[in-house]
Amino acid sequence: MVKYIRWKGCAAFLIVIIILGGFWLLFVDSIVKGSIEKYGTRAVGATVNVAKADLSLLPAGLTLDGLQITNPDKPMTNAVEISRINMAIDSVQLLRRKIIINDMSMEGVRFDTARKKSGAVKKSAGPARSQKGASKSISKPFSLPSFEIPSVSDILQKEELNSLTLIASFQNDLQTEKKKWRQLLKELPDKEKFEGYKSRIEKIKSSKKGKLGGFLESAGEAASIQKEIKKDIEKIKTAVDDVEKQLLTFKNRFNQISKSPLEDIQRLKNKYSISPKGLANMSRLLFSEKISNWLDKAMAWYDRLQPMLQRSHEGKKGPEKIKPLRGKGVNVRFKEYRPLPDFLIHNVKTNLVLTAGDVTGIIKNITPDQDILGLPLIFAFSGENMQKIGSLRLDGKSDYVIPSRAKNSINLSVKKLTISNLVLSEDTKFPVSLKKAVADVDMQAALSGNNINSNINAAFNGVKLFSDPADSQAFMAKAMSSALSGINQFKATLNIEGTTENYDVKINSDIDRVLKRAVGNIARKESAQFEQKLKTAIFAKVNGPLNDAKESLGGFGSIADELNGRLGSGKGLMGGELKLPF
Repeated sequence: MVKYIRWKGCAAFLIVIIILGGFWLLFVDSIVKGSIEKYGTRAVGATVNVAKADLSLLPAGLTLDGLQITNPDKPMTNAVEISRINMAIDSVQLLRRKIIINDMSMEGVRFDTARKKSGAVKKSAGPARSQKGASKSISKPFSLPSFEIPSVSDILQKEELNSLTLIASFQNDLQTEKKKWRQLLKELPDKEKFEGYKSRIEKIKSSKKGKLGGFLESAGEAASIQKEIKKDIEKIKTAVDDVEKQLLTFKNRFNQISKSPLEDIQRLKNKYSISPKGLANMSRLLFSEKISNWLDKAMAWYDRLQPMLQRSHEGKKGPEKIKPLRGKGVNVRFKEYRPLPDFLIHNVKTNLVLTAGDVTGIIKNITPDQDILGLPLIFAFSGENMQKIGSLRLDGKSDYVIPSRAKNSINLSVKKLTISNLVLSEDTKFPVSLKKAVADVDMQAALSGNNINSNINAAFNGVKLFSDPADSQAFMAKAMSSALSGINQFKATLNIEGTTENYDVKINSDIDRVLKRAVGNIARKESAQFEQKLKTAIFAKVNGPLNDAKESLGGFGSIADELNGRLGSGKGLMGGELKLPF
């Protein structure tokens, strides 16, 4: 009788199935859980925990309970905690070694939750991360402009007066020129030389009178003397022109130096006096620290998420050519009719549990290979009638379809955001807190390649600002505190431009105008008194050296007088003594 069933073979097959099924039931969930924790921790740089993982085959899917992702900067805090994640996996694509998740839902997504155990991991040695632009642009502690004017004597002890430096330089140059011209005076024809010419002329006139030969000889000697005198006159003329030009230059320098004390007064007044201009950027001082912290966090998370949005394409120019080894196979990726990346999540529905209330949202096309998929990642979130927010709208796009033209954009609109007890400044000289306000905020931000451009406009209503300076004698701080208490609404704008490594932040608000107006009169009065004291003290130090310089300049003028006198003597001889009787 023919046996169609080999019971021993069936028994063996059944045993294998039972073993595989038992292995699946007992170990596969643990393996999935361990893999997620291992590779998740490696990607984030901090501990990733999963309370429970449940992998199913028919239909293919995965459920994760209690996912916790530690904040790398705060090991005792979870950056994200998700109560449950359900995902439906395309089983057909699994056979092609592609993880395609058609639908995913995330429930109970929370941020900044406390951990029971530190999630820090030991980091491998490597190059330190460069600090981002926020630390270069606005990440500075609050510093109130100084409203205390130091004494004039203290200022003049540590400040160098430009006027004294200019006077000293002027005196030095003047003395050098005087010395040079005194030496030249010795070399130029003087009155004694012209007197010698005069004696020679007189001698000619008195000799050989009445004789024709003597007359002709006298005329020849007179012509020779005349040439010598003309030559000396030309030398003196050149010297007179030079000294007069030099004198004019020194007079112009002295006129400029005479104004330099006033420039010193203005410079020191601007540096040390109280001015409403010093309050022109109070918005930056008040808000910069908070904004800097937000920007630092945003940039840090952008750096962490970017590798998940785009694989590295550097150095790749077309398909990589691999020479297969003899006897070994090689994986070949054939052209697909509808190409799909190796990893893709089509749709994600999520529920965010915030302190202000619940926010629902969707995310589409999550993959590191958008260039294969041909579609960018898009997301949209919204919330209505929340605890402290009237409405919230957030949407954006991360487009790496063409990696060389990558662009990320985000739009945010928050209406009726209730703010309470927000500390703006902890400086004891001028502590400021926003006790309450209702704000409407609109933001548009774009990141093209490495270039960032963001604009935020905010309107605050029902405002109550509070400040209580520790020093009751700080009259300016008290005036500013009083001005702040009178503000019930204001607008603020924030602009960020530059690159992710080096960007500039500009902040403006109505608070600047209010504070300038409040302290303007006080500042002008104090500054006028300070300017008068400064003027008296500076002129007391400068007047002496300035008068000495003026006298020295007069001495230089005597050189010109001396040269003009010599020139007059020479011209007198040419016009009078050399007129011989023939």
